[in-house]
Amino acid sequence: MFEWAKKIVKKIIPGSKGCQICDNVDAELANLADCGHGACKDCWAAHIHTLFIKQKKGFLDIPCVACKATLSHDEFAQLIGEADKEYFEAYLRTIPEVGSTFDDFHYRYDENGELKNVSSNTGFHWVSQAHYNTLGDCVVDHIQKLMRERYGLNEAFLPLDVPEDEIADTPRSNIFLSADALENPDRLLLLIQGSGAVRPGQWARALCINNSLKTGTIFSYLEKAKEEGYGVIVFNPNMNHAFPPSAPKAAPVTHEQFLDKKIRDTNDPELRKFLKAIPNNRSGSEHTLYVWDNFVKQAKAKHIAIVAHSAGGHCTTSILERRLGEETTDKIRAIAFTDSAHSAPSSKGPKELLKKISINWVASDKPLDTPEPENDRWSGCKCLSSGHEKHEWTSASAFPSVFPFLRKGIESVDPDAFSPSSSSSSSAEASSSSSSSAPAEEAKAVEEEAKAVEEESKAAEEEAKAVE
Repeated sequence: MFEWAKKIVKKIIPGSKGCQICDNVDAELANLADCGHGACKDCWAAHIHTLFIKQKKGFLDIPCVACKATLSHDEFAQLIGEADKEYFEAYLRTIPEVGSTFDDFHYRYDENGELKNVSSNTGFHWVSQAHYNTLGDCVVDHIQKLMRERYGLNEAFLPLDVPEDEIADTPRSNIFLSADALENPDRLLLLIQGSGAVRPGQWARALCINNSLKTGTIFSYLEKAKEEGYGVIVFNPNMNHAFPPSAPKAAPVTHEQFLDKKIRDTNDPELRKFLKAIPNNRSGSEHTLYVWDNFVKQAKAKHIAIVAHSAGGHCTTSILERRLGEETTDKIRAIAFTDSAHSAPSSKGPKELLKKISINWVASDKPLDTPEPENDRWSGCKCLSSGHEKHEWTSASAFPSVFPFLRKGIESVDPDAFSPSSSSSSSAEASSSSSSSAPAEEAKAVEEEAKAVEEESKAAEEEAKAVE
């Protein structure tokens, strides 16, 4: 029989003689229980080393040498090479019996902000989706702890002023403010993250876990903001549903759940009926306007700058579209988008203002600040390369250019440049409208805003029903 035929026979006939990899017919084989395919122990060890150690595949995802069947936990432990067993033992320590806190996962952040295994001092290594999601939630808690303790930010819970007898049944979200956010007389910086699993303090969860806190969090922005004299408010636009305090508490995720590859969502389906939309924060835009009205408007700063990532860009344009012409909105001097998902406003006033004071640093493989004019039209503003082709990296890669841009907007601004009286569209409206029509126009604007918020709220409610 030809050699190529022998190899095919070995792959399709479980238990056929010889190692599936090296063809040694005299070697002692180890066969998998599920498929029956076998290989010598040296080849199994080399196979596991390549996939598990070098390529960082999860140990539950290591395939057979000849088919798609995967090794069981026991088979993996028996077949891994001696040289790799110490690493595997350290890896197993990151799978806790119960995962409730960051420390449970046997990881730490080192002096460079990189996630490291406490025992092996190596980086994050995938186990399962349930493990990754739970660790990700604990990383958020760790980051927000640092925001309070290292960076001195205060936490506020929304909605505000919940009556005492309604607190138990009211879901709430959190935002963060520097101690001088409302009292700083000069400048205020608003940080608005994107959508998905990220929470206040994060630009990208995957980077916080797989790269570093420097690239995945807002920490560099907080440090630079303090250095340049900004007060800071950190928004939370994508947390629109939560469990009220009175809802039953979810059981912590267990070791067995972490090892079950079929589990992707560890939330108890029975508890989802207790999930509620957060009042006044039922969508990203509604949250942004709520924070704007209840915090930003109270701030004493003369100048406001905004940094918005991804879907945070849409939240930012909602401010321009629904609050343009107000005294506080006239203080916006510069908006730095990082690969924003917004589209250009349709109305003239917001459209002109966005074009005048904004730059969108987009995902691109070109050097930082290289013009990307093909994106200008849909963004409604100048687009430059962020210096990185991956979306989640853009806030970190554009960072060296963001603050010089914000500084230029604040230091060179004409105090009257963005007031309604200087806008051509506002001037036209002022000349064509009598003082008696102003209340009617204001009422119409309020009505349109209420209608838009109502539509977003309905969409959020439908989303909640779908989740339930």
